[in-house]
Amino acid sequence: MKNIFVLFIVITGTIFINVACDPERVLGGTEVETENSDDSSSTKTESSSDYIWNSSDVKIITFNGSSISSSSSDVKINGTTATISAGGCYSISGSLSNGQLIVDAPSEEVKIQLNEATVSNSTTSPFYIKKASKVIVFLAEGTSNSFTDATTYSNSDEPNSCIFSNSYLAFTGTGTLNVTGKYNDGISSDDQIIINNGNINVTAVDDGIRGKDYLVISNGSISSTSNTGHALKSDNTDTGYGYIEIDGGKLTLASTTGKGIKAVNKYTQNGGDIIVTKSKEGIESFSINVNGGSLNITASNDAVNATKGTVSGGTEQNDGSCRMYEEGH
Repeated sequence: MKNIFVLFIVITGTIFINVACDPERVLGGTEVETENSDDSSSTKTESSSDYIWNSSDVKIITFNGSSISSSSSDVKINGTTATISAGGCYSISGSLSNGQLIVDAPSEEVKIQLNEATVSNSTTSPFYIKKASKVIVFLAEGTSNSFTDATTYSNSDEPNSCIFSNSYLAFTGTGTLNVTGKYNDGISSDDQIIINNGNINVTAVDDGIRGKDYLVISNGSISSTSNTGHALKSDNTDTGYGYIEIDGGKLTLASTTGKGIKAVNKYTQNGGDIIVTKSKEGIESFSINVNGGSLNITASNDAVNATKGTVSGGTEQNDGSCRMYEEGH
């Protein structure tokens, strides 16, 4: 069926329970053991302390167009590349016309405040989180920050997106972050992504925002537009991973040829206002649970598709997947 327009308004007090639709207990616990990060033995969990900024001990990094300055010995500067090599709080401001910010601090928690920072790169990713325990990005109030990557990359492996992380990556604050992914994804982590707050605008060739292990959005104003991929994606097929959870915020999502939301194992919405303005399919996942908030979906195929995917020949099968929501209000 073409040109499907579906409006779901969900009563937030309604709770759906169906154990059979969650055979793998994807959202089972409050702690997630991360197998794919550089610190695979550690348990990565969100903590309230993640979002506390220590203003008394801040290391300053200043971008000066074609150069970088910092008085901290924990910041290694090589031309227009700044590498953060230790944990702590870092405030970043200024612009780089062709540069890169790297985090290489194994087993350390790094907090980065973007304070009117603008970085573009003509050969690779402008923001590369190579190693860390956690990286929390603070968007300073009243600021606008932007990252733009290259159309083609000189490296063949990683990084492979405008903002790329091998580690736990979280965003908070009330400032604005604009991300333009001209090569592949906009924001991508091979671990997990949590958006605690912020005004985040992403445009990407492939996926807009991808948290391989999982993606959780608690608040904020999020705009994500994909050309050939999905606006939001989580694609780790292992048990306990591959899920997207929306607990709040306002999301505007669009994909030219893909899905608005693609989670291989589970999609859960407990709140938030989501508008998918354009997509082939609005939401696709093995298990879809809408417990609260609102959905407004425009899709050229399925608005909501509960499936494990296609089989030989490109068709879908009855695979035990399910969707749960209340509609018609």
